[in-house]
Amino acid sequence: MAASFPSSVKSFTTKTNTPLQIIDADHINDLQLEIAALENVLLGNTAADLFLNGDMKIGERSLLKEGGDTTTPAAGYVSIYAKADGLLYGKDDAGTETKISNTATSTKQLFIANWKPTVTAGCAASAQIEMGTNKNVYDYLAFDPDTIEYAYANAPMPADWDGGTVTGVPYWTHPAATAYKVSWGLQGIAIANSDPLDVAQGTAQYSNDEGGTTSDLFIGPATSAITIGGSPAAGQMIQWRASRKADDGTNDTLDVDGYLLGWLITYGVS
Repeated sequence: MAASFPSSVKSFTTKTNTPLQIIDADHINDLQLEIAALENVLLGNTAADLFLNGDMKIGERSLLKEGGDTTTPAAGYVSIYAKADGLLYGKDDAGTETKISNTATSTKQLFIANWKPTVTAGCAASAQIEMGTNKNVYDYLAFDPDTIEYAYANAPMPADWDGGTVTGVPYWTHPAATAYKVSWGLQGIAIANSDPLDVAQGTAQYSNDEGGTTSDLFIGPATSAITIGGSPAAGQMIQWRASRKADDGTNDTLDVDGYLLGWLITYGVS
């Protein structure tokens, strides 16, 4: 996309009649600031507020420039700026502020299957369920409706993980039942090179979901932010612990085993 330079930019024609644009020193400095500010937005740098180089009339385009403020623009104009929270905002001439987009750290996802029961208070061993018509086969772990049970998986985090909190979404199903609510829990502990393996888990967060038809797939809502225990960083092994909160009489009413297929982890990237 061609840049839109200030009106004071001078132009001339070469011997081949190819139009070129030259910028004086002042405008070179402005353009450098605009490019730097645009990079800050694209890279999620929230060290300073950013704003448009002057008010922008509706329908016009401009680059972002460092500095300035977020005051209400003149009549017929709008302003766009990034605030210290990493979000991009717009304000119309009535002073109404609207969040335009999220320029904060982006995320990726990691699906973890092949869970195993813990030795103490573990769920049932991994089993298979085959669908009657098309013979699709799924691995699952059965969690009791009356006793809290656990499963684990050891999975190193990718090299682009920012070491921050994560969220989890359970994938599950169930056999015939008369009540369908299940509260699935997830927690984790980060273990680095030369760290002891016998370390305490982080705090569990829960996804409270509601099933329905027998042998349908259910994808629960995301948990609240999960803080991984230890000193989490990219490349470290995480021991994940999954559970069913069978003693939650409000959010867990499934009266038969719940079948866990896996967890989808969403993590921030650096």
